[in-house]
Amino acid sequence: MARNANGALIDAAENGCLRGVEAALKAGADIDHAQEDEESSGTALLIASIKGHADIVKLLLRKGASITKRNKGISCAPLHGAAGNGHTDVVDLLVYHGATLDIRDAFQRTPLMAAIMFKEVATVRQLIELGARVDLADAQGNTTQQYCEYNFIGEECDWEHKVMMELVQEATKNKLLRCCNPTCGKPGYRSTLKLCGRCKLTRYCSRDCQKQHWSVGHKKSCGQDMCTVSDGLRTFLKMIELVTGKFKLRAVPATAAILTPRDMARNANEALLDAAENGCLRGVKAALKAGADIDHAQEDEESTGTALLMASIQGHADIVRLLLRKGASVTKRNKGISCAPLHGAAGNGHTEVVDLLVHHGATLDIRDAFLRTPLMAAIMFKEVATVRQLIEFGARVDLADAQGNTTQQYCEYNFFGEDCDCALKEMMELVQETKLLRCCNPTCGKPGYRSTLKLCGQCKLTRYCSRDCQKQHWSVGHKKSCGQDTCP
Repeated sequence: MARNANGALIDAAENGCLRGVEAALKAGADIDHAQEDEESSGTALLIASIKGHADIVKLLLRKGASITKRNKGISCAPLHGAAGNGHTDVVDLLVYHGATLDIRDAFQRTPLMAAIMFKEVATVRQLIELGARVDLADAQGNTTQQYCEYNFIGEECDWEHKVMMELVQEATKNKLLRCCNPTCGKPGYRSTLKLCGRCKLTRYCSRDCQKQHWSVGHKKSCGQDMCTVSDGLRTFLKMIELVTGKFKLRAVPATAAILTPRDMARNANEALLDAAENGCLRGVKAALKAGADIDHAQEDEESTGTALLMASIQGHADIVRLLLRKGASVTKRNKGISCAPLHGAAGNGHTEVVDLLVHHGATLDIRDAFLRTPLMAAIMFKEVATVRQLIEFGARVDLADAQGNTTQQYCEYNFFGEDCDCALKEMMELVQETKLLRCCNPTCGKPGYRSTLKLCGQCKLTRYCSRDCQKQHWSVGHKKSCGQDTCP
């Protein structure tokens, strides 16, 4: 560990192993270490920001990690990584620790442009609310509004374009900027908000706001917000300019940007699935209003499942919250491996979605076609934070899958053949430490033993410390999932 602390730090940050990061730093790892080759993923902070490991980002920022150090190649900063992958909690952490909202990469793209490119609607809204500028252009002269008009991924995603365009146009129309101190965020105009005299990028409503933002982190990032372009990339950009001139983004035709009410009514179910998968809250609301079946799923074997399952897999917490409020089933699964929403959220490390599903009655030990529980899914994909969360909620660690493999054996086996000893070790410790069961009412969670916690008489899976806890859990959602927790 002492000899290869820097490598261990990068591996632990990528695999979401908080204890591994702590151990590597304790062993003397350089917190801002990054490999020097062009394909390097960057520093531990950048990697954790891209992956969405908020607990590791929080630790690294507390230890003084640089919020401006980038990777080679496109010169991506941590805020670009978090915004482009839709990790709103990480975006919040970085901004509150002094990251400049309009920091540029090698193509002069801002984090707002990155979020638009990858259709992260919630992040676009968040960045605009924090004060990201919508009047900037990239190195090729493409404005933020043009990014909304162009489909980078080549998919049909009309709802995302429409919502993002509305957000950008509204921000452009009111012409208001915001104080860059995130604890303030007071709106104002160019004439009332004063620029930082050094970097000319951040702006403040008062001297006090500037001092506060300087002290929490802008001191480290001020003047370092324009990227350093490598010789190879500079040659590449120059070649593009010589061959194509000033390349402009090709806009999506205006007629394709909006679905008509008749089209929406005819295709409401598909529109619901598309909106849920792409994280478009307004699209989900419109599809439901047009009469979409909230539990609709395509019948083929490769179907991703219902809108709730898709949103759970993608981590769109706002859509999951809406669908649960509208009565979506927490037990309806996809074809094939018969994956339930809780499996999808746990396997992808979306702790906020796991929390929502459990508090709406999802059974912690629900099984898929291979009799795997959500806890096993989280272990398979090395989601340490989710493993900890499920165990704290009361997930059983003494169960086995259809092949007889126990939860502990899942911790011993590396499914992807990678070197991630710290993550496996931490999960093994969590499983081995767990001896008590817990009341399955998430608002209680009282620990107990088999003799003191009583099983639900119908499904024989959930257990409670009292009759009151059973009644409360029944009313919030277990009534719908009871008896449907073993896959067909």
